[in-house]
Amino acid sequence: MSAIIIQQPLSLITSLSSFANRVTGLLMVLTGVLSLSNMLTGGGSPFLLSIYVGGFGGLLVWYEFYKKSAHLQRDLGFMYTYLGRAAFLLLIANLSWACAPLGFYTAVLTNANAVLQMYVLWAHPSFVQNPRHRTAILVDDDMQPMQVYAPSDGPYAGLAPSSAAALARDSTY
Repeated sequence: MSAIIIQQPLSLITSLSSFANRVTGLLMVLTGVLSLSNMLTGGGSPFLLSIYVGGFGGLLVWYEFYKKSAHLQRDLGFMYTYLGRAAFLLLIANLSWACAPLGFYTAVLTNANAVLQMYVLWAHPSFVQNPRHRTAILVDDDMQPMQVYAPSDGPYAGLAPSSAAALARDSTY
């Protein structure tokens, strides 16, 4: 199984990963909505947990459908890196364990998705040959680096590349 995954082109893996993220994100939104009924029986903690699960699932779906959104690039920059997105999946997957009635299934599927994405990060030749790609900015549909949000003022000004050309220049050894 692992040899099959490693031999696939990164563009195919990225497309399948995006599809899996959309499915698990929608499932998390559904889990959050359905578990809101626990508010009446379980107090405030299940209510807040279901809000988090549904909200984080909504952010994942928003990212997968609107990758070029300026708001997402500014506020959720970690979603544009392979490692940041996989870590986010692990976080949101483990929040849904306690959300009945779908929480268990949602957590299992989302954790499986996150583990598979982590495996690709550590085993696929695109990442093994150039470990910097693990934190590289997500590429667009043509496998070209997308523009990175770089703050123009403040203490972090100029720390991130602000164009695809700068990203390509900085990612070579």
